[in-house]
Amino acid sequence: MNKVVSAINSILPTPPKCVFYGSSAGGFWAMMMAALNTSECVVEIPQTDMFKYPWASHRELLLDHCYRDHGLDPEDYKHRLNVCDWFEYTGMAPTTIKYFQNSGDFNHTKLQLEPFQKRIAEMGYQGLDVTFYERPDAEDGHTVMHKVNSVVAIRHLLS
Repeated sequence: MNKVVSAINSILPTPPKCVFYGSSAGGFWAMMMAALNTSECVVEIPQTDMFKYPWASHRELLLDHCYRDHGLDPEDYKHRLNVCDWFEYTGMAPTTIKYFQNSGDFNHTKLQLEPFQKRIAEMGYQGLDVTFYERPDAEDGHTVMHKVNSVVAIRHLLS
């Protein structure tokens, strides 16, 4: 994906401001890609540590198919499975992270948001602007904003 973004930017006379967006696992990749491109990202209820993904059967399938089935130990590749480890491994981070968390998603808040907040604070990246937004949702659980609200958040970064 990073090569695709770089290739597109290389053919444009003036590369546009690049903002990555994603929710849940897409938010995970948005932060990873924004780090490689020193760009901004808007993420909603993102996974930040795949080792702490709450649905064990899904997590184990991912780890089996991507690592164990190929004789690899997932622990050796933890920098690919944890956003903060990725930032440390690459020495790069996004310039801006706008992180939206549904306050009704208690499990996700405990397993993904809180450890991420702690690690980001400990890492002390200069020039990294992280803003956390708690948003109550009428539906509890792992749900994203209405798309109109997501577009407003992205447009705000682009302006």
